[in-house]
Amino acid sequence: MKVMALTIVALALVIGIVPQFTHCDAMKMAGTASTAGGATMSSSMASMNAPAQPAATIKVPKCTWAARAEIAVAVPLCAVGILMFVYSRRRDALRVLGVSGMAMGTAAILLPTALIGTCVTSSMICNTAFKPTMFVAGGLTVILSLAVLVANEIRSAEPVVTTRAGEMSA
Repeated sequence: MKVMALTIVALALVIGIVPQFTHCDAMKMAGTASTAGGATMSSSMASMNAPAQPAATIKVPKCTWAARAEIAVAVPLCAVGILMFVYSRRRDALRVLGVSGMAMGTAAILLPTALIGTCVTSSMICNTAFKPTMFVAGGLTVILSLAVLVANEIRSAEPVVTTRAGEMSA
């Protein structure tokens, strides 16, 4: 149980940290901008070739909002993993935390796919790194939380005691 709880904490860190470096605005801040063909150029070249736009009309990509929303999933998921580690002997607590972990893992998958989304161009880093990472990390979180639920139910099953030959009592 404790190993699964620590793994969920590690996955929460992946869900919270990786998107902050793999969305399109993060690449612009790093000094590269992507062109329509997928090639990259330095920020000085991008500013020379880009048409002048007033500051009020700058559009923030959808992947930036999805990356920010992943923080809102990662923080409570990290708390769930820590509580699973602390309360690894309590059946009711593990049941609630397992269901919560499954819900947050599902949310980590749905944010960049169905709820907020990512950029349209398939060659953008949000579609090549951010979205697959959230699929894997969210899926592993759901699987581990389900494993915590199953292991908790198996461990909490009461053994059947036999009194005489053929008679059983609970």
